[in-house]
Amino acid sequence: MTAQKESKVPLRERKKAKLRSALVSTSFRLFRQKGYVQTTLEEIAEKCDVTVQTLLRYFGSKEDLLFANQALVHERFEEGLQIAIREKAVLGYWARFLHENATRLLDHREVREAYSIIASAPSLVSRLFAIAQQYQALLEQALSAEAGYKAGEDLHSRLLAHLVTVGPMEPAMRALSRGNPKAALRLCDQVVQYAHDNFKRPAARTEKNADKGKRALRTRSKSSAA
Repeated sequence: MTAQKESKVPLRERKKAKLRSALVSTSFRLFRQKGYVQTTLEEIAEKCDVTVQTLLRYFGSKEDLLFANQALVHERFEEGLQIAIREKAVLGYWARFLHENATRLLDHREVREAYSIIASAPSLVSRLFAIAQQYQALLEQALSAEAGYKAGEDLHSRLLAHLVTVGPMEPAMRALSRGNPKAALRLCDQVVQYAHDNFKRPAARTEKNADKGKRALRTRSKSSAA
């Protein structure tokens, strides 16, 4: 943010943003130094010279501190997804989004450290999977819309969304726990490429063909009974 743009933001809002940033950076530093479970809200608040009550007005829990930037990432993803639906390029959009985020594991040490912290606490792993399921739901809706189906009425979109969102998470986390972010990135790319190459939507049967199939089944059943 430039000085000119910052001057247009009310002083109170600038102070709140500054404190929010301090809480996030301080908590992350303590998580790395002491461990997530061992770090308390009281310690974080004390380092930032605020009360725990003040901290909780900004972040509802210790988990929220670690996932502080997720809401913004989620919002940007949704904006891009609407464009992808119109362009009928939903799976390609997800592939780029997943690749770009996985690439950050290689380029940014703090991102790798954040995932190491997540892997250290079952509650954080559960939170990460819950976030993945949010993306899965969005992707299912988008794939359904792209194909002309109503949300929740297309099994293919549901299975495809699960495959490319939740599917690579567990093995990718295992690769990260072994200190191999390149393998995690490669796995994410491979899963989406596999889905693109092999998980094809079956040809839709017309209502007429479906009726023929039902009549043929009834005929075979009668013949067998006779």
